[in-house]
Amino acid sequence: FNITVDDVQLMTSPSGEAIAWDFTDAVAERKLVDAIRIFRQLLFQKQTAVGLIIQIENLYQNLLTFREYIEAGWLRLNGNRIQWAGDPEIDDYFAGMSDDPRKMHWFRASKIANQAASYSVKRLAASKRLVVDTHERMLSGGAIPHELMLETLLAKLCAPKARRR
Repeated sequence: FNITVDDVQLMTSPSGEAIAWDFTDAVAERKLVDAIRIFRQLLFQKQTAVGLIIQIENLYQNLLTFREYIEAGWLRLNGNRIQWAGDPEIDDYFAGMSDDPRKMHWFRASKIANQAASYSVKRLAASKRLVVDTHERMLSGGAIPHELMLETLLAKLCAPKARRR
């Protein structure tokens, strides 16, 4: 008798924090099927679409920030690990922040950096704007259910990279 990962997931209830990470990872990695499956599971577990869009906003803010650190040469990817540049100017910049990203757990920081590396700054900024616009539409009322708005947003965010001609 073989037990699969799917069997275990069917029989157990993942912690709310772990599944929220799975959700944002699926979005960041453009895994639409996973993102929608986890989104629906979170809704079933009584999460709200507004709460989930806030998580997506935070995700894109982190991705954009880390992508900018990569572009500036402050952060380098070394396989799945990251390396922060040692520079007094950078130290001064981060010293003024309440949440210095260099103090973030290495696994989380590496995950965000690797996800950010697969995007351009332009795409991240456009995606963040799309998320913020959708959130504002949710808060302004209207006839479209929040869940439908968020599923539509997920489809747009997880669309494959555009091919250049």
